[in-house]
Amino acid sequence: MRPLRSLLKRWCFWLLGVILPTHTIVFEFLTHQMSGAMFDPMVTPWHALMLLALPAGVALLLMGSENGKTSLIGQACVGCGLPLMLLIVWAIGINHLNALLSFFIGTLLLFMEPSEFKKTLFGDYYGSPIAALAYLGPLAGCSMALVLIKRTFNQRTKAVVLPTFITAALLVSYLEFQSLSLETEISKAFKNLESGQETAASNALETDNARHVLARLSRQGRQFSSAGALYAVGPVDVFGPWTYLQHGRLHPAQLLQQTKFPPYARLYHALWPEQTPQPYSWRGLSPWETASR
Repeated sequence: MRPLRSLLKRWCFWLLGVILPTHTIVFEFLTHQMSGAMFDPMVTPWHALMLLALPAGVALLLMGSENGKTSLIGQACVGCGLPLMLLIVWAIGINHLNALLSFFIGTLLLFMEPSEFKKTLFGDYYGSPIAALAYLGPLAGCSMALVLIKRTFNQRTKAVVLPTFITAALLVSYLEFQSLSLETEISKAFKNLESGQETAASNALETDNARHVLARLSRQGRQFSSAGALYAVGPVDVFGPWTYLQHGRLHPAQLLQQTKFPPYARLYHALWPEQTPQPYSWRGLSPWETASR
């Protein structure tokens, strides 16, 4: 009986600590669905690496002995991944309950209408159990990682986890501050344009990243719609979880509505009159951003 319990517990850690958070990363990378409904969890490749570090670390902890080299590497990976994953969990907030409800309803529909399984799984992601699991992945991953670290916590673990956690937290803070600062600079430039003041690119806007972000914003301005498919085809977030929190957890379309759909294309041409907006994202663009207008 005890070996069976141990096996089930181990599978629980693999499922919740490795598979689910990995599903979140892959699903968002391919669909941009979280970006279209809340915020972009992987604005930069650094974000993606930190996100991947957590499930990788949990897997290493499960495969290694308590004090072996594999476990130490796993602890370091968990320390690297936790700060960003915890921020994402905080940003998702009450939407965890909505995701849980969507998962149960979607799973129930699979049993009630098995012939419609494709529509249930790959249709509108507000009712898709696959999409719902993507929202629950960070919470599951953080929970399992913290449990494993607590079980093996000693002076050696402390010497590995704390420095990597603090370093990753500082990196996350820097990246999120950069996003928030860029959003502030874009808002300031737009207000200057609206008030008739001279609009010139500030130091914060004289970067390729700023041009790419403003070009992506220039493609937005319509109400978000999932269009019955597992990908974002409306306004998508370009700034990340901390900016999302600073704006009171507003849906990307709600944020645009509050600002009366700023004509970002006009701002782009005012800043760079001889250039055409070319949207770019390191992980590719959503179908909405690549669609012809």
